Amino acid sequence: MADSTTKSSISALYIQIALNPNSCINCTNFTTKADPNTLCAQCATSLKSDSLLFSLYRAVLPLYAFWIAFLRRTSRRKWEDDTLDKFGTIFRFHLGTPGVQAQLPEMLGREIEWRIEGVVKGQKTLDGPAQQMFEQVLLTVLQCDNAIMLMAELLLVHLVNAPNVPVIKVEELLFKPKHNMCPQHWTFRVTLSDQRQFAVNFTDRQLGWLPIVVPWKNYLIERVDKLYEVHQLGDWRKKCRREYLKRWQRIQAPPFDMVLEEPPAGWKPDEGLEEKELENANLAFSYRCAEKMREYYGAWEAEVEAEVRRRRGR
Repeated sequence: MADSTTKSSISALYIQIALNPNSCINCTNFTTKADPNTLCAQCATSLKSDSLLFSLYRAVLPLYAFWIAFLRRTSRRKWEDDTLDKFGTIFRFHLGTPGVQAQLPEMLGREIEWRIEGVVKGQKTLDGPAQQMFEQVLLTVLQCDNAIMLMAELLLVHLVNAPNVPVIKVEELLFKPKHNMCPQHWTFRVTLSDQRQFAVNFTDRQLGWLPIVVPWKNYLIERVDKLYEVHQLGDWRKKCRREYLKRWQRIQAPPFDMVLEEPPAGWKPDEGLEEKELENANLAFSYRCAEKMREYYGAWEAEVEAEVRRRRGR
């Protein structure tokens, strides 16, 4: 059953930086390579001289690539674009049919523009790399809480418990961002073995914020208006079964056939459960979610490796 209710909209005004494939994902300066998610030469050189931060980047970037692939395969949002006198180009999505994968809008060769109070401030015609960046922006819209819940296990495996990654702690933070269109947002905060801290965020693109790894002091000053909550890694997943059961009607085996959908009207999954039963149900959900995300990541890694071998064999 299709849901035609508009769930969210996003303005090109706020995502313009995140649409540029030539921007370095660390310092956001322009690079000479038109590849999405590229470091500029200066940042690449600097990272190589900082072994701890270099190791963090090497661990985080594949996780981000997986997250985008996961969102792409489980998305059922139907997007449409429009032009408003005040803001310029905007994009809205509606929820589509449960279990039916939706395609992202094709903007290749099309122009988008951003306006401030009706005055045109810029335009951009999307080429292939910019289309990829555009898709990553749309895929991450309203997914920050999902990222905290779903990616926690993978950060535990590939950051905290990985032998060659110098991460000693990961936390989950809820905050009010310095952004006109977003009342609250989630991020991971990673602490390295030398006590330096970094924000690691897989959904900042929806706010037009390009970097995936940011020094925590900079993130706090530039992005955080008010800090609401700080949780240990995995806490949010353990506490949110009641909310997410409403959307998770089934969790199957790879490759990526998890279905996120709206609950039936009046459905109350916790009705009649005692406190201990709720606690056990929350833990069972958390373990099941963690197990499935490990399976999904393993399936994705196998696909990536197979594609690399195929290209080398050409």
